Amino acid sequence: MRSRASAIHGSVPAVSLWFLPLVLTAVAVAAPKLDKASERWLREVHLLILPEEEAIYRALPSSDERREFEQIFWARRDPDPSTPTNELEDAVKKARGRADDLYTIPGGEPGHLTGCGQVLTLLGEPLEREGRETSARFDAAQTMREGALGPETWTYQSREGDPVEFTGGELRISFDDACRFAEGGRVLDDLRRVARSYVVRPQLDYEKGTDGHLVPLQALLAGTLGIALTAGAAAAVNCLVEQRIDALMTRTRARPLPRGQVTSLQTLVFAGIVGGAGLTILYQWANALTMWLTLATFIGYAIIYTVVLKPMTPQNIVIGGAFGAMPPVLGWTAVTGEIAADALLLFLIIFAWTPPHFWALALYRKHEYAKAGVPMLPVTHGDKYTRLHVLLYTVILVVVSMLPFVTRMSGILYLASALILGVVFLWYAARVHFAYTDHVAHSTFRYSIAYLSALFAALLVDHYWRIG
Repeated sequence: MRSRASAIHGSVPAVSLWFLPLVLTAVAVAAPKLDKASERWLREVHLLILPEEEAIYRALPSSDERREFEQIFWARRDPDPSTPTNELEDAVKKARGRADDLYTIPGGEPGHLTGCGQVLTLLGEPLEREGRETSARFDAAQTMREGALGPETWTYQSREGDPVEFTGGELRISFDDACRFAEGGRVLDDLRRVARSYVVRPQLDYEKGTDGHLVPLQALLAGTLGIALTAGAAAAVNCLVEQRIDALMTRTRARPLPRGQVTSLQTLVFAGIVGGAGLTILYQWANALTMWLTLATFIGYAIIYTVVLKPMTPQNIVIGGAFGAMPPVLGWTAVTGEIAADALLLFLIIFAWTPPHFWALALYRKHEYAKAGVPMLPVTHGDKYTRLHVLLYTVILVVVSMLPFVTRMSGILYLASALILGVVFLWYAARVHFAYTDHVAHSTFRYSIAYLSALFAALLVDHYWRIG
């Protein structure tokens, strides 16, 4: 077995698969966070939308939820919902149209997306304008038709009855010759205060449904149950195929099949019923995409990994890890109906976590794997080689775990948690490499389980903490 597995390994070396996490990382980071329509909408309401609202909008996983958000966004700014139209929304649309008709900077930027257009949308025409041409009154048509007139300053003053008074009773906004904001600070603070004054119905929130959660209850229950049942079917098939191996290993010999508590036929029937039920639930109450992806994952784990990869190559854990990393993607599609970049990041974390997790186990169980004829990496390439790869893949894992923060999927709470958990994992991996004992390997294996659970828990807490 050693020579056969080594020969196979020679054609597919472990190091040759290091690029897979890097490629998947590039795909996930390069994928757009928002579709073009959503990015454009954010630009159109740049001064009207509050920072906390934008954070929620960007965190929504699907375009359908973002369209629903946009409707609620305007509803919060409608002082009289009994009327058929939203006065503010209509006024904003008219102001945008006027800016587009009258002004476009070189390069084709629509007028309402420029700083001048944004301020006109939010505040209307200024009381005074200072710049290349001094005028007591602001001539919007002239300014827009002539295009960029050089640096300008617009002046607005608080008036009786206004919902918000400007700092000092006056607001002066400077633009450069391309009609971009030339200063921020207090000016933008005042603009934000004006924008906040438009939120006249704060009781409206952006959470879907009536249960106070962004995740629809049906998708949550159907997705969780359907995926769990299909995963259980895959595990049953795995036990069916590996019952001879399980009987030889201390860790698995107490399973029902090696002990004779159930027969192979009973196991096969059970897997069929449970797996069929899971796929049916996903198709009927989640969506077809999730059902097909879950079926593909079932085939990948139960057949490609269990039957083909595990007995043939020490790359079984690396390649087969892709199937074990699918659950976050499946859960994501069950809720949103689409595969998003954030879902691929969660996939990537588990994909990078799988090798150090299982190789730590394989190190202190290598004699059992060798006896069962399973070509795990310590069996085919020895302890030293495997210990090095535990450390290297842990480094990759820690780097990958930072990506949700880098891509703004998560916030500072997740970042702090990922750093602490990652440093501890690196400490365990370093001990595996430099000061190995079976006890150290066993402790590393157990910590890896706690690590993944805590990391995903931190991601969840961080998400609701940021939007709550």
